[in-house]
Amino acid sequence: MPLFSNYPGLDDISSQLSIPALVFSITTPLIVLARFVARFTNQNHAGPDDWTILASLLFAQTVSIQMILCCSWGFGKHTKALPTGLVERTLEMYYFAQIFYKVTIGLTKISILLLYVRVFGVWKSFKWLCYLVIGLVLAFTIASVTTSVFQCSPINFAFDKTANGGHGSCIDLTKFWYANAGFNISSDAIIILLPILPVRSLQLPLRSKIALCGVFAMGGL
Repeated sequence: MPLFSNYPGLDDISSQLSIPALVFSITTPLIVLARFVARFTNQNHAGPDDWTILASLLFAQTVSIQMILCCSWGFGKHTKALPTGLVERTLEMYYFAQIFYKVTIGLTKISILLLYVRVFGVWKSFKWLCYLVIGLVLAFTIASVTTSVFQCSPINFAFDKTANGGHGSCIDLTKFWYANAGFNISSDAIIILLPILPVRSLQLPLRSKIALCGVFAMGGL
């Protein structure tokens, strides 16, 4: 089935997901590559934060490919226009994409926190605060991934409603996604604000401190 399919009288909105996925699957590796080039050029070695973001990139690329395939198969298209079995195959791909997505988010946050440790590691209290947040992010990521894997009983009932003779149960996915969003937004806010603590201690003019905080706050974009 073509990536941007069109059916008479049926809107195909798959491009709203497939195009961003395609764009970021190209640009993201370039940005990470630039990071490693800069790291090896200036310091001749990469740190834990760099290897963690590389791992995050691998999962992110997997999710982007999965989303493009989902759009090629069934996402954004009317179910009546899809061949038998294609909906199930699409949902199965999406099931695994949910898991990899949560791993990607967790690794990205941890990479940023490890960068803080590298830059501001001389402040021991701040370093241990970063490790505390890393522990919280890691614990939530493990819990979130585990919940995603076992969101339904039996497991394949998540993408195949005919499994087990059509008898199965799932958690309230709406509440689950709201809980994920709540943690991710709150942890993002904490991570963005964390550098303010050590920057305040630097012997710099106020304008320079504000500019430095602005550099770290770019992650909020």
